[in-house]
Amino acid sequence: MPMEGLTRDQIDQIQFLDIESRLQGVDRSWSPNTVRVRMVLNYKKIPYVESYISYPDIRAFGEKYDLPLNTNYDPPRSTLPAILIRDKQGKVIKAMLDSRTISELLDKLYPDPPIFLLPMGDEDTSKDGTTVTMRRFVRLLSPAWGAGHNIVVPSIPSILDPRAKVYFVEDRAKDDPLGQNRSPEDWGAENPEDDWEPFIKELKALAELFVHSTESSPFLAGDKPCYEDFMLAAFITWFKRGSEANFKRLIQAGERDDGVNVLKRFYEACRPWVEGHGEVVELKD
Repeated sequence: MPMEGLTRDQIDQIQFLDIESRLQGVDRSWSPNTVRVRMVLNYKKIPYVESYISYPDIRAFGEKYDLPLNTNYDPPRSTLPAILIRDKQGKVIKAMLDSRTISELLDKLYPDPPIFLLPMGDEDTSKDGTTVTMRRFVRLLSPAWGAGHNIVVPSIPSILDPRAKVYFVEDRAKDDPLGQNRSPEDWGAENPEDDWEPFIKELKALAELFVHSTESSPFLAGDKPCYEDFMLAAFITWFKRGSEANFKRLIQAGERDDGVNVLKRFYEACRPWVEGHGEVVELKD
């Protein structure tokens, strides 16, 4: 069913598909891509159930529901998040993946509260403060993501279930930044500070976007979060799940001259949506 043809009254259940880990409770969800969708569901208070899929089983799931491969990888891969939307007869009437695409559909079906504040399209020339801040954020997140990659990825195999760990290590070796097919556990620099120094620089640039942060307005655009906030909170969660020590050092980059830590304030405000969970159910045949 096309996205534009779907209405809320057709929906009986939304099933959210996340990536399995060996972590427990609210820590079980760890991927920066899936956490974004989790936050959208929780922020909008959309009823949902959830299921977890181990890395080696994601491809079969995608093939079953005719979901496309993620072409951001070379070669393309099957990835999560995904959602399955069922009607009152339990039939899947919509299956889709990609955090942005899913979030846009959820925002259309459940428009209150809105989450997309940034006008889309290169033709937009708006100069209002919110739009300028959002566009600066989008420009800054990518280099921060790149700079932190060799810090966070080596910590991920240890949090995966045994089957997924083997799969992840073998699969991600193809993405070795040095082209040597090394295990992702070995991607970090010999001197960790060689990775941390450029990463902290990028984090401080992101933290500057919160120059007007207060207790009542901790988000990028003030007192209400938007999708860009969810992107940043999911990125921070990725670090927190992989290593509490890495998370703490990341957060330290948000400390202002007045002693207020804007990244800590921001993340604490986001935690209810990061940690919210639906009922965990088995994936149906």
